[in-house]
Amino acid sequence: MAVTEVTEEGWGSRLGKSFGGVIVGIILFFGSIALLWWNEGRAVTTAKALAEGEGNVVAVKDISKVDSANAGKLVHMSGEAATTETLTDPTFALSKNAIGLSRKVEYYQWVEHKSEKREKQMGGSEKVITTYTYSKEWVSSPQDSSAYKEAGHENRVFMTLPGDCDVRAKEVSFGAFKLTSGQISRIGGEESVSLEEYTIPVSMANNAEVQGGNTLYLHMNPGRVVQPVATTVPAPVEGQPVAQPVATTVPAPVEGQPVAQPVATTVPAPVEGQPVAQPVQQPTIVFDTEAQIGDMRVQWSFVAPQRTISLVAVQVNNTFEPYTAEDGGGEVDLLTDGVKSAKAMFNDAKSANTMLTWILRGVGFFAMFIGLSMLVAPLEVICDVLPFLGNIVGAVSKGVCFVIALVISLLDIALAWLFYRPVVGIILLAAVAGVIYLAKKARSKKAAPAPATPAEPQS
Repeated sequence: MAVTEVTEEGWGSRLGKSFGGVIVGIILFFGSIALLWWNEGRAVTTAKALAEGEGNVVAVKDISKVDSANAGKLVHMSGEAATTETLTDPTFALSKNAIGLSRKVEYYQWVEHKSEKREKQMGGSEKVITTYTYSKEWVSSPQDSSAYKEAGHENRVFMTLPGDCDVRAKEVSFGAFKLTSGQISRIGGEESVSLEEYTIPVSMANNAEVQGGNTLYLHMNPGRVVQPVATTVPAPVEGQPVAQPVATTVPAPVEGQPVAQPVATTVPAPVEGQPVAQPVQQPTIVFDTEAQIGDMRVQWSFVAPQRTISLVAVQVNNTFEPYTAEDGGGEVDLLTDGVKSAKAMFNDAKSANTMLTWILRGVGFFAMFIGLSMLVAPLEVICDVLPFLGNIVGAVSKGVCFVIALVISLLDIALAWLFYRPVVGIILLAAVAGVIYLAKKARSKKAAPAPATPAEPQS
């Protein structure tokens, strides 16, 4: 199932789009500079707060009472978080005593996939070959099939939900303390909710069944009701023998050993004219074995009502608040599952800060490279009047944009560190200067003329 569409985009249209992209490129360029600067400031203040907090944290062994001597101090505690609240998903009438209850919904839908191939033509136009393919997939939200290129892939749904659901308990105790809503939201260790004893709502009874013990499957097509087949037991006829069980062969007894005797079973004689009692059989609902477009499946997970956690935060009366560092203004409010020492928690937080810093650096550099590429895109389109020339200009311009983005990103990071941490900033500035020097040296070598070959002496 695939549809191929071939169109042609003129040189003027391409040029107009490229000039329009210049505006987006400018936004990406300056936005990436702001992102890189902010990220370095965030990384430094977070690192300073963690270092300061690690030096000031106080270990509290007993959480069964509130020690006023620790009021206003950064404390480390481990113990059991617990709640008596019952959380409910009202749409499906499912309730659970838990710290957290989450619902995940998937829809069986036709999904359109689009792939595009562009071929440059003489004169600057482009031939665009677009291929649309279709597949049935489980997705997180209903797909709008009204704009699909090929007919016959209409989507429908059994019911539309606002999305996944995540409910948290409002009151969670921690020994003699109460956790904040932010801390409650970070308690992990989710488990799958068993639906073995779940009662399907009456409104969904003809379309729903429990599969695998933890999945509520909602069929788009109602199930077929199958009535039980009646079993007729003939009444005994007076004067006729009643059928007896077939006799089994018993081995001959061994002399001197007792002979096993069959246990007699008393069967009440049937009363003539009265029906024989039969077990009551209920009708069953049979569903399609294969998934149909519009089907849904729903799963729930929960955080148990008692979870062992460790936290680092400021003790305020019988609850907590984040620690604000004096040097830099960063905050410390750590929570992890299980029993962990304060040192291990701070090490994890430092590692997470480093990882996030590098991720945002990569995002900033990539955004700057894309922005610069969009700024010079009109030059490539202009040269596409001769496709081979446009390809050369495009490759060279992207290489130049990569180097410029790298240099400016390093310079931006260095200046930020010069502002927040002068020593490291000076080192980074030296690294940037080294990159620029090596680039200039490489260019000068390429531009230098080859040495002249000395003339051979005449004989």
